[in-house]
Amino acid sequence: QDGEEQLEAVHREAGLGHRLNHIDRINNSYLPLWCNLRQFGATPRVGRRAPKEVLVKHHAMLTVVAVVCAVAFASQASAQSTATPSAGPIVVHAPSISWADGPPSLPRGAQFALLEGNPAEAVPLTLRLKFPPNYRVPPHWHAVLEHVTVLSGTLNVGMGEQATYSGGTALSAGSYAVMPLKMVHYAWTGSDGVVFQLHSVGPWGITYVNPKDDPRQARP
Repeated sequence: QDGEEQLEAVHREAGLGHRLNHIDRINNSYLPLWCNLRQFGATPRVGRRAPKEVLVKHHAMLTVVAVVCAVAFASQASAQSTATPSAGPIVVHAPSISWADGPPSLPRGAQFALLEGNPAEAVPLTLRLKFPPNYRVPPHWHAVLEHVTVLSGTLNVGMGEQATYSGGTALSAGSYAVMPLKMVHYAWTGSDGVVFQLHSVGPWGITYVNPKDDPRQARP
């Protein structure tokens, strides 16, 4: 037999005719093919008269298959790493905080800065809020826990559906409070206003006891 017939015998015995026809699907099935490389690495039994070029071509073909598998494996790992990035720290320096008017669910005059998360999603959420002097938030409740840390000034908090804006609990700078979900409360400031940090887990919102107190109703 000539060299071409022996080369065909080598491919048939090693299973290369079947494997190489599926190289175009390597990205979807690289793992089974990688596991079968041990079979490819075995020295084929082609007889004593097999020419050297047959074996050379066979090993060259195995090298190509191995390289393609390795590239596919690396590409798959890279894609998975990109789809699930590792969590990193969130650092916000006070001078770099950008304040905006709102949010629209609060009476006019408030300002806020979103430090972490998305209020519309079920993720950890951190807001920085600034209320001006003599500011009032009518009775309302939240569907999630509300954690408050006062940074400067004083935040006054009262309980119940009827607001008196007197007495209550005064939270001065450094104070911390947790408001249970759906607990009705109201808040106000004195002559110094307040800056405080609110953190929770979204989705975050505010529901007023009296719909007429909702500033969103009066805004276009």
